[in-house]
Amino acid sequence: MTVKRENLTLDMYYASETENGDKVAKITIVLRDNASGEEVHTSTLTRTGEATKGKYSVRYQSISNASDPLLIKLETHFRGADQTLFENLMKKVDAVYTSSLNTNSTWMGQHGLRIISGEKIDTIVPESVFA
Repeated sequence: MTVKRENLTLDMYYASETENGDKVAKITIVLRDNASGEEVHTSTLTRTGEATKGKYSVRYQSISNASDPLLIKLETHFRGADQTLFENLMKKVDAVYTSSLNTNSTWMGQHGLRIISGEKIDTIVPESVFA
């Protein structure tokens, strides 16, 4: 079954930890096919160290169907995570933290603090990825 772009929504989570004395910020993107309810893609992007001198990498990726052209494009996009992509996503994290977290509407899950839930994929993936 091929995933359709218009059916994809995303959740984004933030977590942090210390590893070998370095701060590690982790952003996990989970893409869901609303037609089937299935999680079709997950990527965990990391920054080790401070934003100005950080090392950016992908720690984890998973796709549900490695023959689906759209999922391959999305995997490639997130695999290329660099400072620009990561820091643009961190702006969304910062917005949540500065908005006065509410214990009644804040959710922690297996990937960390939920930053975005159920948004259309176009909010963070540029049009060029789908070309």
